[in-house]
Amino acid sequence: MRMLIWPLLVVFVLTAVWVVLRSFTTAPPDVNSAIQAIHRDGNTPWRAAILLEALRQPSGIEMRADPAMARRVSELLEHELDNGSGEESATTRTYLCRALAQFEVDDGLPVLLRVVKKQTDEDQADERRTAIEAVASLTRHIESRRLATANRDLIPSLLEAADSPNSQVRAAAAYALGVFSAGDMPTLESDIASARAKLRILLHDVFADVRYNAATGLARSGNAACEEVLLEMLDPRESAASDPKSQETILLSALAASEQLLQKNPNLDTRRIKKAVTRLSEGNSDVSPEARRRAGELIERWSESK
Repeated sequence: MRMLIWPLLVVFVLTAVWVVLRSFTTAPPDVNSAIQAIHRDGNTPWRAAILLEALRQPSGIEMRADPAMARRVSELLEHELDNGSGEESATTRTYLCRALAQFEVDDGLPVLLRVVKKQTDEDQADERRTAIEAVASLTRHIESRRLATANRDLIPSLLEAADSPNSQVRAAAAYALGVFSAGDMPTLESDIASARAKLRILLHDVFADVRYNAATGLARSGNAACEEVLLEMLDPRESAASDPKSQETILLSALAASEQLLQKNPNLDTRRIKKAVTRLSEGNSDVSPEARRRAGELIERWSESK
């Protein structure tokens, strides 16, 4: 009998796995159904993950532009902030923050900022970081000027997060501050000045990701204070890369930031940065082909603009 049960059990498990995989490949999860399931069955991480996946699907394009849908997801996150506890609730909140980052409307911004301000304990760092990243992600579809002007607490909340003892939270805050301090916002002039001042401080952070995000953020506004850190990023021997993939990411970010810096600040003495970029373009076994290619293209653009 035991010999017969095991093959049947294996067949059952394989069939169940096939059904689950087929449901995702042939019938993408529906946003409405996912939200209804959370309301009906509880805010489990598994159902919140399905909601996130549903919003990421091509079939979720209309939902991502729907303010009412964004408010419904915001209400789920509000409920978790007010009533949830424990690791399961924390994971659910993280998934819901990522879900709100998918939207093309800003109705989820207030609750995301609530997470940024409320979740300040060390064991809440992951959801706080995720909320900050979600706030920055909204700028893919919504002007940073509009977001910051509509919610005057946005930049102050990010400034507070930039003082977090958690390095990942500081890194996320540095990136977001760079995004929101890049443009001219006369009505937020004081906040923008504070953001840029904070980024200059973060250039000296002991954690490399914080320094690098601060440098690329300042480059967006043409602030020459970022030059030393950009040079660190452009030197494979000096950067804090732990593997070839992360090194490539750092180099590509530094190249893009260098171009932005020189565009925004044409009076800057460019010799050191151009020398560093030229070294990358000339070929090095430690540099990825993509980074060498991008460096070469950047040198060409600079030569053509003379």
